[in-house]
Amino acid sequence: MNQYKPMLPYLGVAAAAFYLLPLLIKDTGLAMLMLLVIIPAVCLLDGLFYGRKHGFQLMFPIACGILFVPTVWIYYNSSASIYIMSFTSFTMAGTYFGSLLRKK
Repeated sequence: MNQYKPMLPYLGVAAAAFYLLPLLIKDTGLAMLMLLVIIPAVCLLDGLFYGRKHGFQLMFPIACGILFVPTVWIYYNSSASIYIMSFTSFTMAGTYFGSLLRKK
């Protein structure tokens, strides 16, 4: 469990993006902006900061992807399930590039 404890603040940021930002959605255009720009940017930056501090760990992007799963049914519909892989990929890329910055 101790190896997952450093992930908690970063997962909290992802959870805030996944669960609180959709509350601001008022129309389809804003929903698309949220799903295609804002949340992926948060995932990328969150992964970047995590990777820079802790290095690359595959479990962090996977945890972010799993964290998004309930929002598909809470805020969206089943067609939004493709974003699970998208946000996992953005987080993975951020974590990887952050780990590269850590080494320098």
